[in-house]
Amino acid sequence: MGILTARKFLHILLFSNRDVEKKQSFKIYALLFVHKYMLNPIGGFFPEGDPITAEADDEGNWEATVPELTEGDTVTVVAESEGKDPSAPITVSVNGLTVAAPTATITGNSTDGYPVTGTAAANAAIEILNEAGDIVGSTTADDKGAYTVTLDPDDVAPEEALQVVAVVTAGGQDYRSTGTTQVVPADDVEGLTETPTIDSVTAGDTTIGGTAEPGATVTVTLPDGTEVTTETDDEGNWSVNVPELSEGDTITVVADSDGKDPSDPINVTVGALTVAAPTASISGNSTDGYPVIGKASAHAIIEILNEDNEIVGKGTANHAGNFMITLNPENVTAGDILRVVAIVRVGGKDYRSQATKIVVPNDESDGITPNGNNLNENNKDENNKFLPKTGTENYWYISILGLVLFLFGNVLWYLELKRRRKES
Repeated sequence: MGILTARKFLHILLFSNRDVEKKQSFKIYALLFVHKYMLNPIGGFFPEGDPITAEADDEGNWEATVPELTEGDTVTVVAESEGKDPSAPITVSVNGLTVAAPTATITGNSTDGYPVTGTAAANAAIEILNEAGDIVGSTTADDKGAYTVTLDPDDVAPEEALQVVAVVTAGGQDYRSTGTTQVVPADDVEGLTETPTIDSVTAGDTTIGGTAEPGATVTVTLPDGTEVTTETDDEGNWSVNVPELSEGDTITVVADSDGKDPSDPINVTVGALTVAAPTASISGNSTDGYPVIGKASAHAIIEILNEDNEIVGKGTANHAGNFMITLNPENVTAGDILRVVAIVRVGGKDYRSQATKIVVPNDESDGITPNGNNLNENNKDENNKFLPKTGTENYWYISILGLVLFLFGNVLWYLELKRRRKES
């Protein structure tokens, strides 16, 4: 007769009974039963605790609500369609959070103080630091990201350069944005145009913007001495197109309103570019190779490195940021931990993202998706050590229970059939 496996048991419960009402109830019970007791033995890769399940929509998209994740956490996903074996698991590591630099505008004077207003990530902590790195003002953005903090004139000086930073706490770790430069305004002097502001500038930017008095002429001086001129709109906003900027470049801006003297110049230094970590997933086998697919910045160079920091795969993202790189099985081994990095070159300098970790999958065996315990001790990395033992050899009683349920179901079907014949 053979062994009554979990898969055979599920097939019997779903398809052996002819009574539609009983068949449906058996089907529901079987699915719950298999989810609880048999999912791991047939190839699920799940951390400790109950797995979280979701169904894909008609277009194949799925989404699941999970507890807040922490940088470095590993998430494993397995898909299973009716009538098919489970897919190979896809494992991804949670990346660090990139916090966007806040917007900021400072006004006021040395008598009433200096209000700083702007927007940042919702509920972010806002810190305003002087050139010595001391915090001279702090607050918290509201749920829409808006914030206002008034600086004490005793803590800052006119024309002093400040940095406004947003700090977001996630997974027990603080993530800081790059600083937005603001200059403490000098007290209003009759006939002097108000000092303009400049939005934060990073390497690779080709547009610079900020605010000044409405209708003022704004002159932007580039690192090579070239001047670009524009006018502010009715709300005081201005922007200009410039050649691609490099990290460390200094930009100078002066505003000039009709009937007034030009403003004091304001300088801003171009900051480093922060490249977002790519998304990445790996599949395949040791015969056909291992396709790695994901998304990164448009036209970014993608490098895949092993634990010895050797490049085992390389490619380039397309204009939409999508990439696919197939790794040669001779260069990697099942269980290897690889790092996927995106590289963007601007201003003559390469900027590398944080790495996204992936794990080379084991080959499938007999049509069954391998589970975490197929890894030998040499291949079990830190991301896989937490996988629970499936213990398929200890689940013989499930087969016995399945047989009992099968026999019980058919007895009920036989009695119901006999009752109906008697009534007719």
